[in-house]
Amino acid sequence: MMARSKHSKWLLAAFTLAAGSAGYRRYRAGRTSIITHLYQIDASQIRAGDILLYRTKKTSVISAVVRWRTSSPYSHAAIYLGDGQILEAVHPRVRITPLKIPRSGYIGVIRSQLGFGPERQEILRDFANQLVTNKARYDLRGVLDFDGIRRDTYWKSVDAILAGASKIQGDRRTRYFCSALVARIWCVVGIADASAWHLFLQDLISPGGIVGDVNFGWFLGYLVPPGMTVPDGDPLQRVTGWKDVVAVGPAP
Repeated sequence: MMARSKHSKWLLAAFTLAAGSAGYRRYRAGRTSIITHLYQIDASQIRAGDILLYRTKKTSVISAVVRWRTSSPYSHAAIYLGDGQILEAVHPRVRITPLKIPRSGYIGVIRSQLGFGPERQEILRDFANQLVTNKARYDLRGVLDFDGIRRDTYWKSVDAILAGASKIQGDRRTRYFCSALVARIWCVVGIADASAWHLFLQDLISPGGIVGDVNFGWFLGYLVPPGMTVPDGDPLQRVTGWKDVVAVGPAP
């Protein structure tokens, strides 16, 4: 029993050291020691307008295609509507559903530094209800054809912006894949200026493309289910952090 006790203490010390080096912190809740990620947040901390980026171990065919075509571990993006609901484009249609943290993965949260006040929240809700009422469909073809921001497409978009973006299309579209819907919302609520809509509405943005793009916001934290860990190499840990920026000045 003595040898086993010493061995157990050695394993606990090694695990604690490893956890600390992986960006985790340890605290006590009563008699129970709990390991949580340094950037972990609670669902009560997210607000309407926050972007949710999903990384899961459970892989559907569409998720696998998205990760393959975009070279990103994030395969899905959604918008938090508030009151425990999200707006997302998933096969076969755009829908409003309760927020659920995947058991075999986690969610990275992005928050716009431009703010999401009552007026934008109302516009977001109205647009979400409009999409659901009109039965907007999932754009599977858009996923299969996704090429990202190629050099020729990028310069065409720049030319359109310089010309005043007078021929922007997208107001009447009825199909979206997940990150294309997020980009569309940024135009609808007025975060993306009209001069940049050509870039936002051309289906050039993937879930992974939102990571690190300050046009969408800063990294707020992770929603992590019990028993799940966030790997050290997660790309969100290398981008601008909401807490880091807000700590040096007043919150937007």
